[in-house]
Amino acid sequence: MDETTPTELSQQEILAQLEGQLTQGYKQTLPVEAMFGADGPIMAWQRDIEIMLRHPVVRQALGYFKGGISGAEFWGGPNPDDPEDEIGLPICPENDKVGRFIKEQCERFWDRGVPQVQAGYEYGWIGCENTYDATEGILRWENLCTFSPRDVYLLVQDLQPVGVRVKNVRGQPKPVDLWAAGETIPAKALWYAHQPRYGEFYGQSQLIGSWRPWRRAAWKDGAETILDGACYRFGYQGPIARYPDEDMASPVGIPNTTVDGSGITRRYARDIMRQIGEQYKAGGVVGLPSKRDAHGQYTYDLTLPTGTLVGLNGLIEYLDHLYNQITQGIGVPPELLEASETGSGYSGRRIPLEAFLANQQQIADAILKLFVEQILRPLVRWNFGDVKFDVKVKSLIKTRTKQARDENPQSDAQPAGANTAGQTDPLRNQQDPRQQQQDPRQQGRPQGQAMFSSDVATVISDRVLALAKKLKAA
Repeated sequence: MDETTPTELSQQEILAQLEGQLTQGYKQTLPVEAMFGADGPIMAWQRDIEIMLRHPVVRQALGYFKGGISGAEFWGGPNPDDPEDEIGLPICPENDKVGRFIKEQCERFWDRGVPQVQAGYEYGWIGCENTYDATEGILRWENLCTFSPRDVYLLVQDLQPVGVRVKNVRGQPKPVDLWAAGETIPAKALWYAHQPRYGEFYGQSQLIGSWRPWRRAAWKDGAETILDGACYRFGYQGPIARYPDEDMASPVGIPNTTVDGSGITRRYARDIMRQIGEQYKAGGVVGLPSKRDAHGQYTYDLTLPTGTLVGLNGLIEYLDHLYNQITQGIGVPPELLEASETGSGYSGRRIPLEAFLANQQQIADAILKLFVEQILRPLVRWNFGDVKFDVKVKSLIKTRTKQARDENPQSDAQPAGANTAGQTDPLRNQQDPRQQQQDPRQQGRPQGQAMFSSDVATVISDRVLALAKKLKAA
């Protein structure tokens, strides 16, 4: 750490540092320039992360995964006397003003800070610098400055994190050290380790599970390269060219000519026909003589291909298989990405969505805990003294269901597995048009009684539509 620590400064001096950015002038070091240096080696797959992030499937799946905790809501926890109470316990029972301040800071951090913290999903960790604002007389968290994972290091003393070191700061002769939180001093540094294993200070990349299928799909001689070659091969099929077994006199200097025993330059008809075929491939004008042989056939003839792009279905299916593996490796069930296109049933989306949001809940809780311990609790002590409070992330599943219900008041959200016959799926925000028309087989049935549950009926309908598409294509 620096020779002058925050505890040795006056409050005004600390405030000046909190509001400013000590690492102004930072310049990123490209990961490819630091693969094997004084800082040690980096694992082979991590060298591919920057390239992976350019792949559309990786970008889409990772973006979906990051969006899992967006729109989170905060409260003091569920009400034990009324579990259905959506307001729950107060964040700060002792002081409503403090409670409002805490909720406002959590919402600000979730809007401004979390999207930057989520850059740690890529490598597994990220170091940041917090900036604060005290223009209104109350010290508030303002924003984050982030740095490349290869330019930040966690500072540890007695096996406890005490700060973050940032290198490559222009105008600074040595790396800049940012301190972690104290009892009453908010953290200038913020260190996020993404889903660390065994209590490690450095987490693991969210892309690690997708690396192998991505290599098989997008690396040199991967499935995409093979498919591109196949599209060229089958998208353009060269014509079959026929020519007479003869040669003819040719001017001197023409390519592919030979000199016969009499010293005359001659050119074979085969070479002429090959040139004509190549002109056809390039879109050039092809002129052929109208001379016919004794059987009435043209002496020079082109047989054009009758079909192109055949035989690619297997490659396309294999590539789709790899794309699904990439999506699953990142942590996003393919059903969630495909639901809007396939119209899959209520359970087909709800079950994988609940599993997805359960994992997202753990990540959201970990990020909020980091914010509370490093920033929010010291801020409350700085502004209001030692006030007790407890803030938590509401259940993401319940929050998403409530948001969908608010966007579509006509809907009646049901828990997973419930019979939703005749009702709107809150996760689609619109009613399936196939459910708006009454099935003739249900005429005369009591109101609300269906032949099948909504799940079964929708799955059957999906399969029938899929079969119809296949028969139409055939």
